[in-house]
Amino acid sequence: MKPNKHPELSLIRTIIPMIFAILENILYRDNHQAIDQLNCFICEQVKVNRSRLKKISGLDRMVLIQDMLSSLLIEIIPRIAPYLPTAIATYKIIEIFSQKWLGDKEELSSISKAPLGNVTTEMGLQLVDLADALRDYPKVIEYLEHADNAGFLIDLSGIVGGREILLLFQEFLQKYGMKGTGEIDIPRLRWREEPTQFLPMVLSYVKAARPSQRRQNFEAGKNEAELMTARLVNRLKKQSCGFLKTKIMQRLIKVHRSLIGMCEHPKYFLVQNLDWIKQAIMQEAKTLVAAKVLQNPDDIFWFSLPEIEEMISRQQTKQNIIETRKSQFCLNSKYSLPGP
Repeated sequence: MKPNKHPELSLIRTIIPMIFAILENILYRDNHQAIDQLNCFICEQVKVNRSRLKKISGLDRMVLIQDMLSSLLIEIIPRIAPYLPTAIATYKIIEIFSQKWLGDKEELSSISKAPLGNVTTEMGLQLVDLADALRDYPKVIEYLEHADNAGFLIDLSGIVGGREILLLFQEFLQKYGMKGTGEIDIPRLRWREEPTQFLPMVLSYVKAARPSQRRQNFEAGKNEAELMTARLVNRLKKQSCGFLKTKIMQRLIKVHRSLIGMCEHPKYFLVQNLDWIKQAIMQEAKTLVAAKVLQNPDDIFWFSLPEIEEMISRQQTKQNIIETRKSQFCLNSKYSLPGP
């Protein structure tokens, strides 16, 4: 393939349609369904990628995993590119117009609060619902306070109220089990593998917050944003050409709040795919353990993807590589970043 002799032309062909899309979003498009459409795309694309991973195995699967890791951002960026920049641009325009027309930006501090559709906020609200349900079962709370292993869910049904809470845990993990500490790092444990990771958050909500407090805080944030918008609009009405300025500002705020909630979606998409990729790698690891190439499935994460591909091809590896890398990892973990 010949290299592109005019990379600036290719860049222009990419940027100009995006600029027009952003302008259309700002000026007249109805954007209220954009997040729902993005959610549908993510759901369907994750299913497609999961199906692709399940249909093959061995070398073919490792090649696919490497291809997927290099293309995940390419899959999601075109879907979000016309919208997230629009949300950011509209806020900057709101700031500029507020300063120009009113001489200040007093009402803008709350304009972005509690937007609809933010996946991280929605997860937090579901954690609050779980905490609220727990309050009715003190025996379950006592049991969870001492839970220290991934198998605590198995024994939960034996506690008074445990069956009801177990269903809620399972429902939560069905949707958010792919998350975890350091979730962008494939080898890290996910909540579905080690659910004790998110127990401290749930229990902290039980102890520190009133029932439904976070949902109330979310509603309060939304009300505050609406109140600030109303104040801003009322001030603009008193300006010259107030009717026109009011219409412009209302449109900008509406567009901003309808789209800013998708700021967490790229990571949400990546984490779901990385979870399925990890499961696929672990299936290959178990096959290698059965063939006595590896001693433990988790040992596969001491190798790079090309090395795993070679391991599958040759059906052999060197145990001393694992020990050397473990020792180096332990040594590196003792270092800390220099202070300022």
